[in-house]
Amino acid sequence: MIRVKQVGEKGNAGCVGDGKCDIEFTVTDITRSAPCVEYLKYVDSSASNMDLVTVSMEVIAEPVFQIPEVNGVFLRQYWSVIGPDGFTTREPAIAAACGGEGSAGIRFTEPGIKERSVVPLIVPAGSTAIRIGEGGRGWEWTIPA
Repeated sequence: MIRVKQVGEKGNAGCVGDGKCDIEFTVTDITRSAPCVEYLKYVDSSASNMDLVTVSMEVIAEPVFQIPEVNGVFLRQYWSVIGPDGFTTREPAIAAACGGEGSAGIRFTEPGIKERSVVPLIVPAGSTAIRIGEGGRGWEWTIPA
């Protein structure tokens, strides 16, 4: 099930029957802009039909994971965007040259870590939502206009 979240609303991953979860996270901000000049240096074609959507998030991980595989929950392979036409784009490009910091999207989440990450994504212009998840399970946030 895809859980629709609001910016600032907490989410959890790696939860077991007793209600304890391995990771707590919050998307704290989502912004949209034109792709940065640094990104455009690395692409052959014009990015006029693309937006830069920056997702800021906070992640808090328990010292020991009950479900070890939860460490990959924020890897790029689990990110997707819903385009203006309703079609899904999987694994959007992470434009680290546009100001990304932290590790969400590019690294496994370490047990016991508490971090802030900024994930700059290159998405089709006019995309409406960001998702993290797979197999019909995960979270979705609306991208502001």
